[in-house]
Amino acid sequence: MIRVILTVFLLYLFSNCQNKETINEGPVFIDLDESKKVNLSDYFQHIEYSLLEVPDSIPLAKVWKFGMSTDKIFVSDRELNNVLIFDAFGQFKNIIKTTGQGPNEFQSMEDYQIFDDHIYVLDGSLRKILKFDFEGKVKDQIRIEFHPYNFFINESGILYYFGNRPSFEYQSVVSVKNGSIDGLKEIQKDLEGLNYSSVYGFQYDNYDRNVLLKLDTSYEVLIFDEQLNKERELKFDFGRYNFPDEKRKEFFMGYERYAYLMENQMIEMIFSFIPLKSHYLMIVNQTGKPAKTILIDKKLNDVEVIDKMINDIDGFQGNFSPVFQKNGNLIQVKGSRNFYNEYLENFSGKSIDTALIRDPKSIHHFFNKHKEKLKGDHYVIIKNRIKE
Repeated sequence: MIRVILTVFLLYLFSNCQNKETINEGPVFIDLDESKKVNLSDYFQHIEYSLLEVPDSIPLAKVWKFGMSTDKIFVSDRELNNVLIFDAFGQFKNIIKTTGQGPNEFQSMEDYQIFDDHIYVLDGSLRKILKFDFEGKVKDQIRIEFHPYNFFINESGILYYFGNRPSFEYQSVVSVKNGSIDGLKEIQKDLEGLNYSSVYGFQYDNYDRNVLLKLDTSYEVLIFDEQLNKERELKFDFGRYNFPDEKRKEFFMGYERYAYLMENQMIEMIFSFIPLKSHYLMIVNQTGKPAKTILIDKKLNDVEVIDKMINDIDGFQGNFSPVFQKNGNLIQVKGSRNFYNEYLENFSGKSIDTALIRDPKSIHHFFNKHKEKLKGDHYVIIKNRIKE
């Protein structure tokens, strides 16, 4: 009996050690010159298109961040600091508007976070987070000590991201839990003050139940557990296509920066980093070249670089640049005019089966149904259903 227990224990210990050994903890080298073409059907079951109709009566000056709950779609306006709310079919429902500087009001919006029945809006300049229901009524106001760019809130506390702007003890990321403030990542002091606008900020991985944040002046991704403790730092290396820190510092945000990046086809930042069930999906833009899609298993051992996703599902060959994952779908967003022109480029002069035009799930039915509206200032939401 003792021998059996000991054998089981040793097998368990060996298994754990083996699992730990298979996790790549070092910088992951990604060879962008070793890429391939793949079919969308290798990774996705089907594609669904929906039109997000922006009413003429609703101002939408500068679209910023898209988001989804179970049955709603959200769009923030970077210039007017509003959040527009649509139903799952793209019909406009409500707007949460900036109102002022008083109690239960906000005047600017750096970020927002969605739950199934409410939304949090961050006003960093007024140092507050407001909780709204979807009717636009304020349910709570949280006073904060900082002016962050992004935030993530749950029952454990709040994470804040400051970029490379010193706010709390030279920390780029801090957690606030039960009145205690903990620094989780130091800023890059040699790049102090250099910040990009991080649109999507913190992302929740509903598969592994953790929180991700990509850092925009490096090739790092931070992972936090649900208690908002830092769990891992993922680091990536693009070899000769890395943008050196000394050049970032030298050029800062000037024109010379772009010229240098273009000349050397370098990666300025990770465009998007999206958690899937067993993989991460990364989109990077080599300046001057089409975007590349990179799939990495979550233990960071297997890397697949894709330079072209061939749409063999419905034939629509457009730029593949998903921005987030929701309910097993990779979400892309296109301006409706852009989508209209891309559709014509793909299908003009081609014979389309009448059955496809009548099929409500077909891209051709979608295009013909919304043909005139697609010429306006609206948006197309593209859901790529993941096979995982």
